[in-house]
Amino acid sequence: MSLTVLSAGTGYGKAFQVHKNNLHYTETVDAKYEITHFLSIKQRVYQKLENLKNQSAMDEIITFQQAILNDQMFENEVKTKIKTKDITAKQALKEAMAHYIKTFEAMEDAYLKERVDDIIDLKERLSNGLDEVIQPVISEPIILVCDILYPSYLFEYEAHIQGIIVQSGSALSHGVILAKERNIPCVEVDQFEFHESDYIFLDTEHQQLLLNPDKHAVIGWLSAKQQSDSSLDIPHFPKRLYLNVSGETPLDPRYIEASDGIGLYRSEFLYFQHNRFPSIDKQVEIYGQFLKQCNPKPVVIRTYDFGDDKNPLNLGPVQRGVSDYFITYEKPFIEQLSAILVLNETYSNLKVMIPMVKRRSDIDAVIQLMKTLQHKFGFSKNLPPVGVMIETEEAFMHLEEFSTVDFISIGSNDLGKSLFHIDRHTTIDEVTYANQIIKAIEEIDQFAKHHQISCTVCGDIASRPYALKKMLESQINSFSIPMPFLKEAKQIIKQYKNKNMKS
Repeated sequence: MSLTVLSAGTGYGKAFQVHKNNLHYTETVDAKYEITHFLSIKQRVYQKLENLKNQSAMDEIITFQQAILNDQMFENEVKTKIKTKDITAKQALKEAMAHYIKTFEAMEDAYLKERVDDIIDLKERLSNGLDEVIQPVISEPIILVCDILYPSYLFEYEAHIQGIIVQSGSALSHGVILAKERNIPCVEVDQFEFHESDYIFLDTEHQQLLLNPDKHAVIGWLSAKQQSDSSLDIPHFPKRLYLNVSGETPLDPRYIEASDGIGLYRSEFLYFQHNRFPSIDKQVEIYGQFLKQCNPKPVVIRTYDFGDDKNPLNLGPVQRGVSDYFITYEKPFIEQLSAILVLNETYSNLKVMIPMVKRRSDIDAVIQLMKTLQHKFGFSKNLPPVGVMIETEEAFMHLEEFSTVDFISIGSNDLGKSLFHIDRHTTIDEVTYANQIIKAIEEIDQFAKHHQISCTVCGDIASRPYALKKMLESQINSFSIPMPFLKEAKQIIKQYKNKNMKS
């Protein structure tokens, strides 16, 4: 058996396999019934997605799937096929979905190509509904076993999943990314025989996949896993470790205590979580919770960053950049800055980050708008620190224009794409990726140090062990990382310190 780790961790539970259904329909088709049945199931799936979206800090996956369900052309295509070809709703659905899949597979953008999995995932939801598949009741921890990990499996069974085994997977797939965010171990295996009465123990660190292990041994292993949380207590100073947070993700107090604050709050995920822009009051409530919980540690709120893979479907094409704040969604941006200024009157640990800047004029325009709003509201307190995320080729080529900003964050994902055409959804080995992007990061970091500006590395590169070690060797000292990586980052910093002390 070949085992590949997609998401690290330890888990134990009863085997639970997601089955493919093999129900068949009769040849006689009642078109009126099939259409009514399809519309009923479509609405039921839409509402189920809506309920799931409201229960967790989601990204744009559900919004994308709901957009397909709302597509009138998709609905008309299914109904037309049922009536003209005398086929069942399920057969018509299969053909209609094949059109979507073909369209997205033909796209050049690597991220959009990965949307194919989300389309197949939606097709499975609809097909299961059309077949009236009854999901079994789960009452204990499980190890989920499936051919491909679709996001819907996590949404359906998240409360019970302790580990995941897939036959085919990618560390960059949506399902695996969601598993990582939830600290759920996931492995890909080429073959695995088991019965659904079996219990499985999964330990990625030791490459273990055990059937029906001794329960006393399992208790010991799981206890050791809990003790590993002591890694959070490892000191990392004078290095700085901040957390990346999205939407309304709840923060574990232990991670707040063990880190230096929030280095990147992705505010645009509030839109994708609720499928609409949050009101000023709602933003004040959400941002305020983080500011209060982290105080006095800083909370860096990145203003809305839409475009490419994060595009509100009702806004149409979005060109990323600050100019879009004043064109495509001026009203939501003004409301966001208004909420930030309201909170600035109460909290002193608030910082504002402007993404996708190209030249100094971008940040000047935002600061001027903030001053206008401040005067409008009658606020007298100084503006909060305003920094930039360096992630475009233009900003990188004109660093000197940012010599007086309050702070700099390095958006490694988009910077790599802009400078080296490295797409984070394209498979590339860690060493090659790190060696290319770190050279640019070093240049930005040295510029910031020369001008005495705080500089933090964000994005995927900061949570890759090899890359983190390389950046430490380059005297880069500040990183913003996902919560699950905090313990490992502290261990890496400790090893780095011990190595330097010996030498």
